[in-house]
Amino acid sequence: KLGLKAKIVDYDTTLDPAVALTASQRLVGNKSVLAAVGPATSGGVAATSATLAQASVVHVTPSATNAALTKGSSPTATGFFYRVVADDSVQGTGDAKYMVEKLNADKVTVFDAQEPYSVGLADTVQRYLERRNITVQRQSVTNSTTDFSSFVTRIASDTDVVFTPFQVAANANQIAVLLKEQGKRAVVFGGDGTVDPAFKVPGSYVSNFAPDISSVPGGKATLDAWKKANPGRQADVFGHPTYGAVQAILA
Repeated sequence: KLGLKAKIVDYDTTLDPAVALTASQRLVGNKSVLAAVGPATSGGVAATSATLAQASVVHVTPSATNAALTKGSSPTATGFFYRVVADDSVQGTGDAKYMVEKLNADKVTVFDAQEPYSVGLADTVQRYLERRNITVQRQSVTNSTTDFSSFVTRIASDTDVVFTPFQVAANANQIAVLLKEQGKRAVVFGGDGTVDPAFKVPGSYVSNFAPDISSVPGGKATLDAWKKANPGRQADVFGHPTYGAVQAILA
């Protein structure tokens, strides 16, 4: 409709900032690349924004939500980086508000995975809860942690909610399983990285940085067209913001 001929070239960052940096260096070496969609993660954006800005390559992320990426004197706020979703201040506040008003939480354990996306969301949730005099326990892990037994053991038996803003959904699922095995009542509440079939313990919660397009009347035509072009495949919550990022770049 815009009269443009565009080709999409994939660069897989594997959710690793170091890999994202290498991909960005390859990308700017290709003079036919005019803009980029992503990176998908806040850590990826933090690692690549300077390289892309130096080459005057605009990049629009569909999912990197760390607030600092576009704020103040942050080196990532380059004028070449944009996003089509709300930042952590919106999602994290909404998550914490839901815990208080809908789940009636009085005691919450907040995890982080020691990377920008996770820490930003965890900090927002913790600040909101503490302002409302909710008891908060903070625990910190890494994306490479595989055994959460000791962390779950430290969660008090009267904890109501465990917040897990992880990029690896299976980690949130393991925590939910361990809580049940240890006879603890807390429910696990994951961020957008846990919107995945690997996080499946009944009674758990997830949140996302954008609404599900299937619930938005104006998105039906786009979703129907995607289903027609991708028979047998299931759309997920990351797809429609990515579509929006591409449309923003083309426009």
